[in-house]
Amino acid sequence: MVRHGKKRIRFGSEGKKKIPDFVDPNKDPRSYLRRYIAEQTYKDWFDRNYPDYTIYEAVGLSELDFQEIKRNFLLNKRKLL
Repeated sequence: MVRHGKKRIRFGSEGKKKIPDFVDPNKDPRSYLRRYIAEQTYKDWFDRNYPDYTIYEAVGLSELDFQEIKRNFLLNKRKLL
């Protein structure tokens, strides 16, 4: 913890965004990332409706998770071509 004036800030807790209502807690969050990567209309919808979020923040995952899923998606797509 760091003390700034009279306010205490716990490392790792600042800047954590609330999970938006469209995210189903019973669904695999990676499925949202795969859909965002694969479907342009879904990506456009998300970007338009949640401009203050990245897709991985919205579903509670990290940028590394997103990069891994994107890399795997692109590799699989190339194999199909």
